[in-house]
Amino acid sequence: ARAPRLRVHADSPYGTLVAECPSLTQKFLVTPWCTNTHAQTILASVLRRKMPVAYHRETLQLSCGGSLVLDWAFPGGVSSQAALQQSPTPVVVLLHGVTGGSGETYITHVVSSEIER
Repeated sequence: ARAPRLRVHADSPYGTLVAECPSLTQKFLVTPWCTNTHAQTILASVLRRKMPVAYHRETLQLSCGGSLVLDWAFPGGVSSQAALQQSPTPVVVLLHGVTGGSGETYITHVVSSEIER
């Protein structure tokens, strides 16, 4: 497996992001017994159980008439306002696939592990 190559302009603010996230440039090692990407997706959804995550949903109305839905999860069931105002904890943004949502198994696993950190 080859390490991915990221090209970031020297003046870009993303240079710091790349420097702080070494996993972005490390080799991805595929599980030897499951090398097919479609099989990896299917197995992950079948073998993993969905983790319970309590979300606080915020819907933003956009000027174009659409809406943007944000699902916030905080440790210990703290409300969004209290967590954002009192905690120095960084915000992690997760984007699901085209037909997915915040309740997808792979998303709930990442959210629960981040909440425990």
